[in-house]
Parts: sequence; C-alpha cells; structure tokens
Amino acid sequence: MHPLGVVLDLDGSDPVLLPAADLEVGRATWAIDRVVEPEGLLLLGWTLGRTRVETALRTPDPAAGRTLEAAVRSIIPSSASAPGTEPEQPRDRAESETS
Repeated sequence: MHPLGVVLDLDGSDPVLLPAADLEVGRATWAIDRVVEPEGLLLLGWTLGRTRVETALRTPDPAAGRTLEAAVRSIIPSSASAPGTEPEQPRDRAESETS
C-alpha cells in the first residue's frame, strides 16, 4: 500500500504504482483456470495505458484479505466521496460471477 495507490512489487520486475484513482477492488474465487477458497482472491482492476486489466492477489487468510480490501477501498477516491456505497467490481469478473 502507498498513499497514492497500490504498489505491485513482483520478483524479477520493477515496482509499479497503480494510482488510487484508477483502482477498482473486489473478491473472487477463481482466476483463469484456478479455483481457490471463498474470498481467496483480491481483484484489483486498473488501467494499463488505455487497456483495463485485472490483477488477482491470493489471500488465503480471509481476515487478512478483508483487511487488505478495506485498505485499498480507503484510498480509492470514489470510496471517500460516496460513503455507504461500494466501488464497482472489476468489470469482466463481476459480470461473469453474476451470470
């Protein structure tokens, strides 16, 4: 976490800042061809250039996952400007899970 967004710092790559204004956050139980426990993935929707992408972070401890999700929501501008509302789920995953 960073005051300006979320930093992805993956082995073998330079750190990348995902600006808070570009973020969406949600939960899932699957990504591509992998299924995990309920609430086992934290989804970050963000923009890479002009393309909307998702990054799934494995959070096998539900309490830790909820804490991380709340931390991300707290820095998303729409969360602060609209109390009591949930930011939009990352688009493709949210549509797939409701189908």
